[in-house]
Amino acid sequence: MSARIVLLLLLAVSTAGCTTPWTTQADTDEPPTTASTPVTPATDVTANGSQIRVEGGPIAADQGRLFQRIAQRRGVDVRPPERIQVIDPAEAESTAEPPEFLQLLGVHAPDSGLGLAGQTIGHDLVRINRSVATDPRIEGVLVHEYTHVIQNQRGATGTMFESGRMDAIPPFGVERPLLILTVREGAATYAADRYQRANTDTLPQGIRYERLYQRQDTAGGRYFVAPYRFGYRYVADRLAGNETVEAIYAQPPQSTEAIIHRYEPGAEPPANLTVDVTADQWEQRRRGRVGELGTRIALSASLNESQSSAGAAGWGNDALVTFQNGSAKGYVWIARWDDTANESEFRTALGTALDRQARRTATGWRDGDTAYRVRQGDARTTVVVVGPAAFARNATVELNQSVAVRGP
Repeated sequence: MSARIVLLLLLAVSTAGCTTPWTTQADTDEPPTTASTPVTPATDVTANGSQIRVEGGPIAADQGRLFQRIAQRRGVDVRPPERIQVIDPAEAESTAEPPEFLQLLGVHAPDSGLGLAGQTIGHDLVRINRSVATDPRIEGVLVHEYTHVIQNQRGATGTMFESGRMDAIPPFGVERPLLILTVREGAATYAADRYQRANTDTLPQGIRYERLYQRQDTAGGRYFVAPYRFGYRYVADRLAGNETVEAIYAQPPQSTEAIIHRYEPGAEPPANLTVDVTADQWEQRRRGRVGELGTRIALSASLNESQSSAGAAGWGNDALVTFQNGSAKGYVWIARWDDTANESEFRTALGTALDRQARRTATGWRDGDTAYRVRQGDARTTVVVVGPAAFARNATVELNQSVAVRGP
């Protein structure tokens, strides 16, 4: 996902088979509330010398004063967005898809799509779902989106890259975009949560996203909600230690493993893993990393939460190499684990997941045109090959001091 476009999931995200655009009060256990601010019609409001126009319908908040309040609390000199656009629920449905590699492991977007409560585009436009525009929790949604406005104006993602820690994560794959999104959404969810606790009677976003994550019954749903749930917990822990949000951007986590287990900055760095690639007919296209969170979500497509968490635990590092031959793609995934027991547990969990997703064959598994091979590379390394049958059959991986991958 582009760092310039950030989304706030409508916390009444429709689950598979459900078309309700947002959860009812009974679903969220939210206490009954009444709007604490008057409904603002579509108009211009001055804030910090600029105007925030509201287009498309009213919102139940003083949007200009609220932005000033958030900027002052952060102690930053920023411009408010130029406009807030209220949109119909049909326009607020996300069409985002999980990464293609995760899709091959059974992680698909929920059938009913994802409703968005808010969306920030750049630093000039905030879009709000009409379903929440006049709801009491609109202030929390606006605080979340205003935090993204501030992030975009101040270059939060760029600051994360300036630390040098992002350079160690290959740019393509699952981990790097998921890690960046988790930090950004964690900071926005934390800001909204703290504002709600101090100023409203609405259910704080930290609690709301925890409940929403637990209710997800698809891996795709967990993939989209995970950055909010895990990001909030990670940011809350770091800020509880007297750090600042800016310090988190300047010294971001090195992996999603650090986010899941809430490690101190610099603790548990990824294990050494060097991969050399050669290819014949298939061209190496990209390199990436799946990470512990991506691994957990992939396993959750076929396993329950405790099984998928245990199967991904002990992640040390991994490399995801993408090959291409014409329109066909193949993947080699090398996962390095903390110890032999973790490697064995992951390999067993992935085998069980593939047994439920695909048909077992003499050499691995087959699901339509996609073949899967899984083997132990050494005591701490698992090798996974995914792609067309010819690719899965002919791609080879050798482990010595480094990992040598040979494409067909």
